[in-house]
Amino acid sequence: MAVSLQVKHGKDHLPGKSAKLRHSLRCLSWFALNKAKLEKSQAEFWVFVLHGFDSRDPDFVVIPTTELKRRMTKVHHSGSGALHIYLCSTKNTRCWETRELRTKVMLQIAEGTYENPVLEFTQYLNEKGWAALTKKLTA
Repeated sequence: MAVSLQVKHGKDHLPGKSAKLRHSLRCLSWFALNKAKLEKSQAEFWVFVLHGFDSRDPDFVVIPTTELKRRMTKVHHSGSGALHIYLCSTKNTRCWETRELRTKVMLQIAEGTYENPVLEFTQYLNEKGWAALTKKLTA
């Protein structure tokens, strides 16, 4: 069985953030995707590699392409050009799309008190994401 992947690697933008965020988050990466290319993507899964400045091991967001498209339609309502995605992973093993979130919300994410099912990507983070891909490979 084979599975097609699209892999994107992001640079960590956490070093420029506040001490509170740097203490609670593992990585904050930015990705620019072409909306038209995402719509035409033949990949079954997209893998976003979040390699934190202070982390030895990267985090991976492994998401089915259909789910990524669905979420990006909800988050990025207009335009046909670039989709700017900001994925952050926290030290308490959660993952969020944080584009244009205010400092107050970023602090709630850091504290583990923020809830928003459209912006939460935890179910695709690391082992959880790889499990869906493994299931596809072994089906």
